Amino acid sequence: MSKTWFRLSIVLLFSCLFHGLWGEQFNVLEEIGKAEQFYADERYIDAIYCYTKVVEEDPRNVIGYQGMGDCYFKIKRYSEALENYKKVEWIEPNTINYRLGLTYYCIGDYKNSKNYFIQTLNNDPGRVNANYYLGRIHEYHKEIDYALDCYKNELQNAPVEMNFLFLARFYYKQGKYDEAVEVIDRLMEKSPYSADGYLIYAQIAEKKDFENKAIEDYQQAARLGSAEAQLWLEKRGVPWREKKGFFDFLLFWKD
Repeated sequence: MSKTWFRLSIVLLFSCLFHGLWGEQFNVLEEIGKAEQFYADERYIDAIYCYTKVVEEDPRNVIGYQGMGDCYFKIKRYSEALENYKKVEWIEPNTINYRLGLTYYCIGDYKNSKNYFIQTLNNDPGRVNANYYLGRIHEYHKEIDYALDCYKNELQNAPVEMNFLFLARFYYKQGKYDEAVEVIDRLMEKSPYSADGYLIYAQIAEKKDFENKAIEDYQQAARLGSAEAQLWLEKRGVPWREKKGFFDFLLFWKD
């Protein structure tokens, strides 16, 4: 009888260990899935709770620490975000440089931010936004040539409207109006209805005392939805809405 109970005890022990180990792994994966869904739904506190349970079960789980860091970053609790990102860095070095750089940037620690963005670009020269933030840091320190190189690289890596506009505005601030126009010309080839593009055209024409050209570009920017251009024109009593003709009114009444 005692041998039977002994054997049964052994079976139960191994059964508990087996199910316990596999149950833990399954729960971790399930908890990560719930956390990711909470994050997608912008329920960041709920996601943090799930990620906390993950790292409690597995103290070296980088997904949990990075997930918590991302959630804290979203709710602008940068110290907590940094704390979790640093744990990821300790476990898996050079895998989270961009997030560290961005978090340091947000808390105003430009020295550490700069170092991490440089490491990011050394590992991945095409990393989108890294050159942009590095350029902002260089510009803050009055390192104009370095900033310009960064903005050019960012545009090359991601030729989207925002980066064309930012490079053009940078040239504009430096008084390099011809270079700014050249960048906006390139933008207009891709996005001919860019309100901000026409706004920069107008501002440059105004600086060069081309009054008629400035008004024309402000009007075009205003029609495309630029509130800044609309305000500029309204302050000067210049109309910008297109006048409707007789046939337009007929079509209006027909509808």
